[in-house]
Amino acid sequence: MLREGEVTGYTRHDVSEKSDVFLKAAAFEETLTTIRQAGVKKQANFIRGVSENVILNKKFLAFLMSRVCVNETGRYPHFPFLSLCGRERNYIRCDDLPYVFTHVIEGKTEGEEGQYYLTYNHAGNALTMPFQPSEICMEVGTGRVYHPAPPRVGGVGLLRSKLAIQLAPHFLFHGDDDQLPSHIVWDGAEVKLQHSLVHTLTKLQHLRQYSLGLNGTLPN
Repeated sequence: MLREGEVTGYTRHDVSEKSDVFLKAAAFEETLTTIRQAGVKKQANFIRGVSENVILNKKFLAFLMSRVCVNETGRYPHFPFLSLCGRERNYIRCDDLPYVFTHVIEGKTEGEEGQYYLTYNHAGNALTMPFQPSEICMEVGTGRVYHPAPPRVGGVGLLRSKLAIQLAPHFLFHGDDDQLPSHIVWDGAEVKLQHSLVHTLTKLQHLRQYSLGLNGTLPN
């Protein structure tokens, strides 16, 4: 993550020590996929760095993710996404896409039986989206599984591998292409997969090239 405000606080491998903004406590590494604490003594508790790209403060996660969008500023194109926080611009590069769906839950409140939601970015009920089984999409080549996300982040998010594995037994292969599932069995019904995200993923290739390692040269 690269933060640009009063001081450029983030680079790919370092964090500026000149700013006391709480976002300085996080740094994102493309290859190692870890979040490191920045060593800000008074604000180290806002974000706790752990492996697998997890920020444990759900309130902060909701704040950060509600502001993430595609980076269309023309600056730092190797950071494809951006989160605006007041005067700060937090430039983000992640492993593939910023929305990572982690769990499927049934009903967020009483009386929502039969309504399913995807939680994302390890924030539990603080970050959810309605689950659309028919829009699940598997990408040929990578085997990664995707689901619609808000348009401001490109319209698509990634299912983490553990969730994709949990859904795998529900996939059916009735079509001509035996590499891609044609249906998913969900809540007792056989649902046809629309594969509408294939075109969306293709359009986002220019944003995903750095995250997926398709562009071996990263600008400074």
